Parts: sequence; C-alpha cells; structure tokens
Amino acid sequence: VRPELSGGLSVKMRFVFGQSRAKEVATLGLDPSNPSTVCVQVQIENMRTDVGSLRHVRIVHRRGASGGSISPSKVILPPEISVLKKGQASIVFIGITFETATDRDGVALAKFDVKSDRGSTSIEIRPSIGEMLDTPPKNIDFDAATSGFEGNKFLMISSSFSLSPINDEKFKSVPTKILK
Repeated sequence: VRPELSGGLSVKMRFVFGQSRAKEVATLGLDPSNPSTVCVQVQIENMRTDVGSLRHVRIVHRRGASGGSISPSKVILPPEISVLKKGQASIVFIGITFETATDRDGVALAKFDVKSDRGSTSIEIRPSIGEMLDTPPKNIDFDAATSGFEGNKFLMISSSFSLSPINDEKFKSVPTKILK
C-alpha cells in the first residue's frame, strides 16, 4: 500500500518462514504443520506529510471466492490500531489457512481491505507454491505426498531429434552423451 494513494498509510508485507513462522502461527492459534497455512508479517506505518495521526487502522478480511481460486478457511487478523502518530510504525502478523493445499501456482487467494480514518485500500495475498511449502520436505515419498494435490498431474515426455554435422572443435566441452 503506497502512502501517497492511501492518505499517508504505508503497508508492507512479507511471508514468514522457518522457526519464526512456526512460532507466530502457533501464537495465532493455527497449526504450524499444516502446509496450507501461511504467516504474513505486516509493517504498518504513518507516512503522512503533515503532522496528522491515522486513526482506527485495521485490516479487514473480504470474504467471497473468485472463480478458480482457493479461499481461506480461517484467517487470524491483528487488532485495530487506535492511533498511529506521524512516523510511528507497528509490526503485526496475519495467519491464513487455505481450504486445501494445491500444486497450482497462484490459485490460493485471500482478499483484504486496509482501513483507516483516511480511507480504505484493497489488497490481495496470493502465496506461490514455494511460499506455502515453507521449507523443502526431506525423506518423503514424492508420489504419496502429491497424491492429494488438485490440478494437472505430472507427465513425462521424451523426444528425439537429430543434429546436423558438427564441427568437433566448437563442441569439445559438450558431453558425448548429449550428442548421441
């Protein structure tokens, strides 16, 4: 959220990973082991050019699904900030558990409004697959882990092609297996 478009309110967000994610998600009352749960750190700052304060700064979840997207089943929002004086900032966390995990990138979608006494700005949080994984899984059966995913299944395609005669000097560094 850019301050020049929202009455001086600046909002920056980032996904939290690792031990910080596990701690914050548990603090919010969500399951840290759930792969469809994400944690977002939100920095809210008053960047008004005058000396005015921002009042009643809050984040509101907009319910309702868009076609083809996975909506949140549970959202934990921070409390309202009653007054944010010029130059003050606050860091809060949002916990989001989506209805299901997915193997399609960008289909998980949560919509919010960031509101204050100076107006309202709509934002969307659309975590990628990597942001939902948190850390790469170790020592798991890939087929078993992906069996519940929705969407297209993985395909293996092989193809053959022929190469025109090659000048050996130019391709000495190319492994011969690739050239066969």
